[in-house]
Amino acid sequence: MLTAANVFEAKSGSAKRSEYLEAVSVGIADADTNYSVQIYTGLKDVSNPYSGTKALSQPVTGFKAYKGFIQLNCQIE
Repeated sequence: MLTAANVFEAKSGSAKRSEYLEAVSVGIADADTNYSVQIYTGLKDVSNPYSGTKALSQPVTGFKAYKGFIQLNCQIE
């Protein structure tokens, strides 16, 4: 199993809506791969992506038969 993380800092939004996450992209290097994606907010340590609060009650999981990129739509405010 391979684990990877990207850390992004929300900068700003508008008076009506703060910055939000609309989608994530995941690169799948091998065919016939199961994936699991969890989003964390409020990291206490940017070098540890698990140091924040889970934004999803359950991770987004799935299976990809072919290698390549997938986009997972979500909206975390």
